Amino acid sequence: MKLSGVAKGLLWLIMAYIYAGLVGGRLPYFILYASIGVLAVSLVWVKILAGVKIKATLDTNRSEVGKVVFIKLKVENTSFLPLPWVHCSMELPDAFGPENREASFGFHLKSYEKKEFRIPLECGLRGFFQWGRVKVQAGDIFGLFYSSKVIENRLNLLIRPRADFLGKSCLRCIDAREGDRVWSVRPGRHVSEFRGVRAYNPGDSLNRIHWKASLKAQRFLVKEYEQSMMNEMLIFVDLASPKHTFKGYDNSLERGLHVAASLAATAIREGLNVGMVLCSDSLLAIPPNRSKGHLSLILDFLARASRGTVPNAFTEALIKEGLQHPRGTMLILITPDLDAGLVQTLTMFTGKGYKVFVALLKLETFEDGDIDIQARDLAVSRIRHMGIQVLLIDKDTSLQILFGGVQHAAG
Repeated sequence: MKLSGVAKGLLWLIMAYIYAGLVGGRLPYFILYASIGVLAVSLVWVKILAGVKIKATLDTNRSEVGKVVFIKLKVENTSFLPLPWVHCSMELPDAFGPENREASFGFHLKSYEKKEFRIPLECGLRGFFQWGRVKVQAGDIFGLFYSSKVIENRLNLLIRPRADFLGKSCLRCIDAREGDRVWSVRPGRHVSEFRGVRAYNPGDSLNRIHWKASLKAQRFLVKEYEQSMMNEMLIFVDLASPKHTFKGYDNSLERGLHVAASLAATAIREGLNVGMVLCSDSLLAIPPNRSKGHLSLILDFLARASRGTVPNAFTEALIKEGLQHPRGTMLILITPDLDAGLVQTLTMFTGKGYKVFVALLKLETFEDGDIDIQARDLAVSRIRHMGIQVLLIDKDTSLQILFGGVQHAAG
């Protein structure tokens, strides 16, 4: 209860007492005694707030950027006296945007009444957030006094980057080398390339017999194929580049994590083993897998990612982690910059038989983005001549559209 309210009440009683003493008669004293009664009732009534219980919970402890979560507030009046007005306010973390820094609303409670409120909030920022302090204010029926208290709740929310499904054709297009024809295959099958024939062995499918070659050789020969679709994908995310922009909720770092989450979700859904390497001040890696719960692990991993400052961390992580995987592994690089050291490393990987795809963040489309466009275009042209696909990722274009465009670039 605020002292200012008590002071005002006492001042009113003193004035009523002086007025009754000077004027005399029944009415002034009636006003005085009535004021004493009203103030006494108000002081008792305002203590009812101690019996108000509030419990705050979330409908989920995990969400994605762009999705809506609900805070549930359960309020109970444990007193037989009603509360004519109650005001609740809760400070909110940065996760829900600068315009949603506080949730507040008012209501009234009857005796022993319970109420439940649902507050919708859209997740705007990736990360792990904790909050839950609720400030409650209530007053008496006459509106003379009010009191307040703070109720501690513990709310935990992990907000992951958005993971879009990029379509079934996305992976076949990524796997095609620059200038290759993109094959059309049935779902669940891999793209294969005819390599020659060999002698028939017991157990070989009759569908693979090369009849024309078998007639010439006077013995059964079967077709041999080489798989060109990868079955293992390793995604490298550059978090340490000084070229990254960090202004606003839609900066280049967050866009890169959105790309990583979407590629992982698409690849795992299509049956590929997916690993993730975050290149920050320390190297954080999840080995390739596609088991149940692996995508959730990757998304939690990305939700907690933080920016790094160590120079050349991305190139060093690429060499250290990439070479631990067999030839034919698809290496996906998500970075805002193609420096000379990285280009040289990509040359080494393609020479060793690795498949490489670069998702290059188009920095000039982000706020405060600083990039030498001419130097970048020269680097892009150089690695494209090595057969490496490069896709420029801008700030606003849908990833489904961008990765759908890979098919046209490769076809």
